[in-house]
Amino acid sequence: MVFVRSKNVNMAGPPHTCATSCIIFVSTTDDLAVMLATLANLPVSPPSLYIDLEGQSLSRNGTIALLTLYVSPWQLVYLVDVSSLQASTFSTPAIALDQTSTFSDSDSVAPQATLKSILESATIPKVFFDVRNDSDALFAHYGIKLSCIHDLQVMELATRTLTSGQSRNFLCSLSTCIRDNAGLCPGHFAAWKASKEAGNALFDSEKGGNCAVFETRPLSTEIERYCVQDVLYMPLLWRVFEERIQEDCIFEESIAKIKGGAGFWDIMAREAAVHRVNVSWEPWYRPSGSHKRMGCWNDEQIQEARRRWTEGWRDRLCD
Repeated sequence: MVFVRSKNVNMAGPPHTCATSCIIFVSTTDDLAVMLATLANLPVSPPSLYIDLEGQSLSRNGTIALLTLYVSPWQLVYLVDVSSLQASTFSTPAIALDQTSTFSDSDSVAPQATLKSILESATIPKVFFDVRNDSDALFAHYGIKLSCIHDLQVMELATRTLTSGQSRNFLCSLSTCIRDNAGLCPGHFAAWKASKEAGNALFDSEKGGNCAVFETRPLSTEIERYCVQDVLYMPLLWRVFEERIQEDCIFEESIAKIKGGAGFWDIMAREAAVHRVNVSWEPWYRPSGSHKRMGCWNDEQIQEARRRWTEGWRDRLCD
C-alpha cells in the first residue's frame, strides 16, 4: 500500500487554487508501481503533471533526494523518496493493468510505464518552474532526457509585457511569480511564504541549515510542506500564463491574418523551454551563478525572432 502521510491537508489557499490536497509519501518500489498506475488516462490539455526536485546542491554536482509530483485532476501530491529508491525510482514499471483495457492516443501514460518513460515522453506534458537544474540533475545522475516540458518561469517572462509592461531582462522567482500572478489575498500569500521560509531555514547554510534535511527520514513536517508548496500553485499559474499566451495568439493572428498558426510568444516560450533542457546536458553548463537570473532573450534576439515570425516561420525563431 502507498503510505498516506496526510489526508485533505489545507495548504493555506482559497478553494479555486486546488490548495486542498492529499499528500502521499512513496518510499518503496511497490508504492511507486501503484503511483505510476494512477497516472494512466490523465488528460494532457491542460497538463496533469507538475514536478519539482529537491536535494543537496541539486545539479550534476549534488544529489536528488525528493521528487514532488502534483497530479492536478486528483489533487494528489506524491513525495517520491529518491534517496531510498535511487535508480529504481525511474526504472520501476507501473503495476500490471487489466489486459482488456484500451488506451487511446490521448492517454497520457501507457501501461507498464516507468517514471523515466513519462519524463522522456514527447507527448506527455510536464510542468516545472525553472527546469534547468532539475534537468541537469536527472540527466547527470540517471541519464534522463526530459521532453515535452512547460517551464512556468519562461511562460511568465514571455507574457510579462502583455500585462505589466515590465522589462524581460531578468527572471522572476517562484515567490514573486505567485505573488504577482496567482491572485491570492495577502493572508493566503503570507501563509504560503511562511511555509517556504520555515523550510528554507532548515536547509539554507547561510541561515544555519543543512541540505541533508532532504535526506533525513522521517521527513520533517516543515520540509514536507516546503516541497508541497513548490508545486501547489503550479496548475493555477499554468492556466494564467496559457490564457495570456492564447489571447496574444488571437491578437497577433488577427494582425497578421494568419488563422490557426501559433502565436509569437507561444513559440518563444516553448522553444526557450527546449533550449533550457538541451543546455543542461552540455558539459559546460553551470548550475549556479548570476547568469541564472538573466532573461531568455535580449532585445536583438526578440527583434530577429519577431521578423522571422512575421515572415511565416513557426519554429527555430531564435536559431
